[in-house]
Amino acid sequence: MDFNPAFWLQIVFYGFTIAIIWGRTSTTIEYLRTDIKRLEVKMDKYNNLQERTALLERSCDTFHGRLDRKGDEINRLREEFHEHCLGERGERK
Repeated sequence: MDFNPAFWLQIVFYGFTIAIIWGRTSTTIEYLRTDIKRLEVKMDKYNNLQERTALLERSCDTFHGRLDRKGDEINRLREEFHEHCLGERGERK
């Protein structure tokens, strides 16, 4: 079998073509890996934010419940004070 220069030129051309395709594919894969890692970091931050928001909402609900109870207690004390003041006015007359 006799290999002529056109055959070797074709083999070299195929080698360069395969190397270029391999390099582009490897570069694309590396870019994808970098993007995936960047998105993972963003998702971790987002998930952390959601957890913190949920804790804050629970704390606010608890605080509003306590505030409502204190408001009821203040109203009760205000009514008692007014009744007491009205009682003292009645005793003076």
